[in-house]
Amino acid sequence: MKTYRMQKECSDTTIEQKIEVMKEFSVGELLYLLREIENCPQKYDEKIIKICAEMLFNKNIICL
Repeated sequence: MKTYRMQKECSDTTIEQKIEVMKEFSVGELLYLLREIENCPQKYDEKIIKICAEMLFNKNIICL
């Protein structure tokens, strides 16, 4: 459900609101979101993808 709320088709929230919600995600939730992004990147806004990778990097997890 959390990853669906980050998708483009979930238009009830703005990108800024989605980013605020992502700030509360645990490492596991961020990794799950990244896996979903890898499966279907066209469903996610570029900014969401970038922020997810940055948040993981800030937690010392490097995404290749």
